[in-house]
Amino acid sequence: MVDGDPTASERRRLDALRRLLRELAETVSGGDVLSPDQLRRLNAVIGRRAVRARLEVTPAGGYLVDFTPVGGDWIEQQERELAGIFSSLLRRSTPPRIKVCPGCGTAFYDETRSRTRRWCDSSTCGNRARVRRYRRSASRS
Repeated sequence: MVDGDPTASERRRLDALRRLLRELAETVSGGDVLSPDQLRRLNAVIGRRAVRARLEVTPAGGYLVDFTPVGGDWIEQQERELAGIFSSLLRRSTPPRIKVCPGCGTAFYDETRSRTRRWCDSSTCGNRARVRRYRRSASRS
């Protein structure tokens, strides 16, 4: 990792990656498939560095393959890692379980069996939505 705060250039790179991942999350949460341009931009990030693959045993007794970026500075490794995690989330489920909270706009992973989670956090964003709905219905009465 980096010593101290990221430089202005590094912050811009992380902001650009955040915007890309947000755009991709909005696309898949809307039920659409990533466009060729979106795939090209994501692949440019995850393919930027070579990776070292290593098979590991999970605590539950299963297996996973860990891909560690080889070389590059910390910002390149972090960009690759974050984009790789996002790609892995897309790969794990069809349709993708990545959603965008209508309350705050945060992207989240819906782990519910029924894939019906609506908010990033039911106790904050969900509660605010329910209160707004109640107040609208009470004002009509």
